[in-house]
Amino acid sequence: MILIFNSCVSEEEPFTAPVSDSQLAVEDARAWLGPQEEFEVPITSAANARVRNQIKKIHWNKAITHDNGRIIEVAVKYSVHGVPMRVDTTKVLLKQKQKNSFYRLLIRKDSLGNCTKSLLKYFPEQHVDGQSKLEVNNFMSLSPQFSGDIQLIDREENLEMGWRVKNGNVFQQYYQQ
Repeated sequence: MILIFNSCVSEEEPFTAPVSDSQLAVEDARAWLGPQEEFEVPITSAANARVRNQIKKIHWNKAITHDNGRIIEVAVKYSVHGVPMRVDTTKVLLKQKQKNSFYRLLIRKDSLGNCTKSLLKYFPEQHVDGQSKLEVNNFMSLSPQFSGDIQLIDREENLEMGWRVKNGNVFQQYYQQ
């Protein structure tokens, strides 16, 4: 006796995870900015005069959104960078402040869909574990452990506005002079 089975071969659709509104906002911002993830930044400050070039790397895998996707904040790393110092300091203290600092690309979309790009630069007074995480300190909130300076920088790397922060609270705001 011979048994014949009818077999049906079906192709399954590949499974793709649903894309969230946040992911769409980040991808939209990334498309607007362009595919380049590393940028050479012109050296304009005397503090970095000995440096031939400064490289800025955008980490799109470390991004969060605010205000229903109208603000996208992305982690950025610099190869070399200056830090604000209010008093005389040693090279050791300067290097420590550089090591503790962290940076963010900020892309803001207005009601017409036009985007603007700026940078947030965070300069903590001391090292606190985890303070550079996007969920801990960001454009919309600061942890109570953060004390130091935050600067909003325009696309040409010029200071637009800055804040001095103590224990997560802004106590002074300053502008470029």
